[in-house]
Amino acid sequence: MENLKWKGINVSARCPMCGKGCETTLHAVRGCFNLEDVHNSWQVVHGLKGVKLGEVVSWAALYLSDFREANRRVLLLVARHQSSVGNWQHPCLGRFKLNCNSAIDKLGRYVGVGIVIRDCDGYVVASSTQRIQATYNPQVAEAIAIYRDILLA
Repeated sequence: MENLKWKGINVSARCPMCGKGCETTLHAVRGCFNLEDVHNSWQVVHGLKGVKLGEVVSWAALYLSDFREANRRVLLLVARHQSSVGNWQHPCLGRFKLNCNSAIDKLGRYVGVGIVIRDCDGYVVASSTQRIQATYNPQVAEAIAIYRDILLA
């Protein structure tokens, strides 16, 4: 609530649990005595008797660290992929551009086809994904993607 108030939205900044302190993370972790009841109920629900608030905070910090590390790895993969892909070029005014791709899952014996049609401003006007149970080689899978792209157009 403190963040909403700071942005000019008319809300109460008081903690809804105790009504005393401002609703901040610091107040929730250290200053709100009513949150102790919430913490105790969390212990009962999860069957964790005697867990200290500091242990919960440590677990949350570790979980957040793991989450950030996973996101960092994903961002690195995305950046690496984007740098390997050429820049998309807009079609001429009044025209559309058809893009398609295929992927092969040899173990599951599937071919995936993705299709996107964009206008001259780059807006998507049609798209499709399809999963086909088949064992095609890459050239045939790409040909199927192109064929389905033309059918969608």
